Amino acid sequence: MSLVVSAEQILADLAASPIRDIVAWVDHRDCVTPAVAAGILGMSPEAVARRADAGLIEAFRTPAGHRRYYTDSVYEYRRSRRGASPSPAGTAHAAPSQPAGRH
Repeated sequence: MSLVVSAEQILADLAASPIRDIVAWVDHRDCVTPAVAAGILGMSPEAVARRADAGLIEAFRTPAGHRRYYTDSVYEYRRSRRGASPSPAGTAHAAPSQPAGRH
């Protein structure tokens, strides 16, 4: 298997996909799949896609049409959400004094 790509293959890829997607595909930034991004953010892949569509998370599509998210953008979104609505002091992880239903 050759790792060399012919000029004909590059032109075929350019013809089949918008140039920005090809440029994103060869970008050397780390990226993750929708499932991994969803796990990092604690939400469904569909919810991550909605945020990407809204411009809140940087994403691109591979030449095959699969969505990928830039890892740094996913973590930046997670950091921004943690700081967006801080919980009142002392209530973030307060455990109930008794198990529910037992008194």
